[in-house]
Amino acid sequence: MKNFLSKLLFALLPSAAHSDDARLTKIAREFEIRELDRDSVKAHTHWIGTEVGKDDAAYLAEHFDGLTAQQRYEIPTELARTGALAVVPLLEKSLQTSGMPLAGLFFALRMTKPEPGFAKAVAPLVVPWVGKDVKTEDLAAKILAWADPELAALELVKQSMINITNKQAHCILEACNNGGIKVPRTLIDPLLIAWEAPAKDPNTEYRIERGFTEALAALAQSDPVEAIRKANEMIKFRPDWAERLANIPLMSVGLPDLYQRLAEVADAPDEFSALPVAAQHYFAVTYFEADCANGGIVQALTNSTGDYLPLVRKAYEAIDDKRSLDWLETMCRPFGKTGPALGRQERVLQIDAMAPGYFEQVEILEEAWQKRHPDAGWMPSSSWQLARYTAKHAAEIRKALALPDP
Repeated sequence: MKNFLSKLLFALLPSAAHSDDARLTKIAREFEIRELDRDSVKAHTHWIGTEVGKDDAAYLAEHFDGLTAQQRYEIPTELARTGALAVVPLLEKSLQTSGMPLAGLFFALRMTKPEPGFAKAVAPLVVPWVGKDVKTEDLAAKILAWADPELAALELVKQSMINITNKQAHCILEACNNGGIKVPRTLIDPLLIAWEAPAKDPNTEYRIERGFTEALAALAQSDPVEAIRKANEMIKFRPDWAERLANIPLMSVGLPDLYQRLAEVADAPDEFSALPVAAQHYFAVTYFEADCANGGIVQALTNSTGDYLPLVRKAYEAIDDKRSLDWLETMCRPFGKTGPALGRQERVLQIDAMAPGYFEQVEILEEAWQKRHPDAGWMPSSSWQLARYTAKHAAEIRKALALPDP
């Protein structure tokens, strides 16, 4: 997203189209003004929800060639973010010559709630772009899998896409895994054989590490026992892979997007507390450890993330992760016998009142903990043990979340 100054400069520039079409120029100028809004997606969504907006969007599609080259890139890309059916004809026109709107579609499908029917409508439009981006991410494959898994299965699950010579094979596998699309062993096994040895080399390509990870995730859907066995074998050889492979146990029981599903009810205390304990533990630890990894224990405790501290402690006990439990207790030592307060504001007051400061104490405590656990890095991760524990409770978690059996 452009910053405000660059948006303002763009809006002040002439927006004349290639033609002398006054209406097209007016529509383009109004688009630029909405782009200046702090929440431009919301502004575009409101506009496209009006009759005027729908008529203007249709006019844009009909007179697409009259736009400047920059407008033909920017307008469809930004309007795609609305997830509105009214922009589909414009996207169809744009995607005939440019893959730029894929970024907007990615946003619409993953960050907003598109209108019913939008995903199915755009899925065929991205098919020609699958496999075209060989330098970065294959956004088209991901979008296709999210938008229409049935069509994606036809377009992605084939030898020409999933093979060792395709440099985007890891992206294709990831798209299938994210879309819950099963890949046959005949396509997975050659990749696992080719990638397993180099994946054990710490200096191997990231593409191979990621490819092996996604291949194991794909295997988890058809042969969960073998996928878990291979994942365990890799973790014994390379302990640093524990976090990378943590989703394999959840894939094997049909809960690949468990965290996202739990996040949807986390802000409703009654709903969250009614979930199985294993689900509460999984969300609390995943949320807490992610915040710690992002900004350290100080950030987690001064955020609402710290409210889950009692659950995090119980989860470490449940999965018998003594190393993580030792780390948590060590980091909480400056709070005294009562420990960190349950409420965020109270914890902040506790930290503000500390002398020496909590951050200074944490540095000393971290060094002491690292001496006790020299192989653990600067902080532990319980992802693998947590996932194995959560997977054992998959049936009751699926029932609580009204999810079908895998």
